Amino acid sequence: MKKGICDKCGISLPLGAQLCPQCADPVTDADFVDSPGKRALPKIEIEFNFSTSTSYERAVQFASKFPSYTTSKSGKEQSHYVAFQLVDVESAATLWDLVANWKSAQLLIVGQKSGKRQLNAGALGCYRERQKSNDPTGYCVEAGDYDENFWDCFKLKMGSTTIFSSWEETYCSSNEDGHLTLNKKKIAEDLTRLAKEYQICPAFNPKKIKKTFSELPTEIDVLSYSGRFKKYLKSIKEEIGPTKRQLTYAKDLGLHIPSNATKRQAGDIIEAHLNGDASFETTDATFTDGKPSKKKGGSIGAIIVLIIIVYALWRFFT
Repeated sequence: MKKGICDKCGISLPLGAQLCPQCADPVTDADFVDSPGKRALPKIEIEFNFSTSTSYERAVQFASKFPSYTTSKSGKEQSHYVAFQLVDVESAATLWDLVANWKSAQLLIVGQKSGKRQLNAGALGCYRERQKSNDPTGYCVEAGDYDENFWDCFKLKMGSTTIFSSWEETYCSSNEDGHLTLNKKKIAEDLTRLAKEYQICPAFNPKKIKKTFSELPTEIDVLSYSGRFKKYLKSIKEEIGPTKRQLTYAKDLGLHIPSNATKRQAGDIIEAHLNGDASFETTDATFTDGKPSKKKGGSIGAIIVLIIIVYALWRFFT
């Protein structure tokens, strides 16, 4: 494989690389210099003019270290320009700290006039924190105490407890039988909206997000689902499935609670037993429609008993 340049963050790719070592973007044909139609890389631009500030010489000396540095005119009319790739946000921040208070200084981030706040907050601020962390590669998938992240960007704030929720129906609706319906249209709309602020982050991976979204099912039977999002459904399964108290009580009564039964169905089985109604089946197959079925034999026996009673009453009064 030819050596290339990452079309996401701009660093040189090692020979044979499958992923960019800096931002983990998958290596494709677009990463090679001689690829047709290669897009311009997003960047941070800083421009400043001559200044009487004591930091002027330091600013010029620092800016001139970079290949993109250019200067025009001379003397008091001299101007300076340097562009940084987004992955080099720390260098851009260092230079901007030197020139930010000058009237002639201008900072552009991806073509938009910006300031120090944009370097310290939002996408680039998050990326700077990532680079300073003990584990940069794992920083983006860091999860909160109650919200596991599977988009590889926790700033999207759409983790497992937000998507798979039994109480908040923004993205997911559920019923008593343990079935969830995901609103993938709403998820896609909000992902797109939330991602806009972080798309300039060098570590942002839209391909990963699209792949994860494509793997989200539309319908889920929580009690039988075994796909890649299984672990995120644990809390819902605990809410929908039989309680430990129900299972223990049923065991003491000698009852079998099917593995695919819901909390409500387990209650029906226990209640039927306590009421002396032995006509409820308790095999797993009887819960395919969400309700326990009754034994046919029990129904026929009840009809025969009713006929005998009616016949006896008829003979008594005739």
